[in-house]
Amino acid sequence: DRQEKLVVTLHNDGEAASAPVTMLISKADNRFIQLGEGRWKLESIPAGGQHRIEVPFTVLSSLAMNTKKLVNKHNEIEIDFFAEERFEEVGIGQYRESLSYAFKLPLDKKIEGGTHTKPMLKLHGAEVSGNKMRLQVHVEDDNLDFLTVYHGKDKIALHTANEITDSLFEMDVELKKGLNHIQVLVRDKDRMVQYLPVRHWAPGAPEAAKTAVLPDQDDKSATDDIP
Repeated sequence: DRQEKLVVTLHNDGEAASAPVTMLISKADNRFIQLGEGRWKLESIPAGGQHRIEVPFTVLSSLAMNTKKLVNKHNEIEIDFFAEERFEEVGIGQYRESLSYAFKLPLDKKIEGGTHTKPMLKLHGAEVSGNKMRLQVHVEDDNLDFLTVYHGKDKIALHTANEITDSLFEMDVELKKGLNHIQVLVRDKDRMVQYLPVRHWAPGAPEAAKTAVLPDQDDKSATDDIP
């Protein structure tokens, strides 16, 4: 048996401090691997700051069963990583930053460090003319896979990376009566996902209504059918 240690650094590359963060690490079904800890509650991460977490685990060389002894022949471990902002009050999930990633670590050689960065989405413009909004979103990622846009529960656009010119995505969105919930979602080739929620009232909506409507907390349309 041997003791190993996985070091995870969670970096905030945004422009503002995060909320407090919950971080979870789990492993695929492997009886020869024992994680020492799998859940952490972290403080807020300032813009440009980071949290460094050490994850101890034990690699068993064998496992005694009732009738026989099993020998570990696995040469890698599968790890699932998840981190999410934590709000004390009930909030709207689509405005909560989260990060998930699945990766494999070799057990028969030295583990090399690596960095994985979520795609970055920034609203560049949302000019309204009549009942149409010109949506402009700046996309930053070094290995983008696709971009999709939802209007409520309807998927209204799907584009591959090579269809996005100079990191700027543009499209016209026809506004519906009342409050429009629009979500831009991207996924890169590391299967890391980022989305940008945009809420916009259609022209002519009464001011009183604008203070009373919240997004549907159960609306998960932008993640229901990610390939």
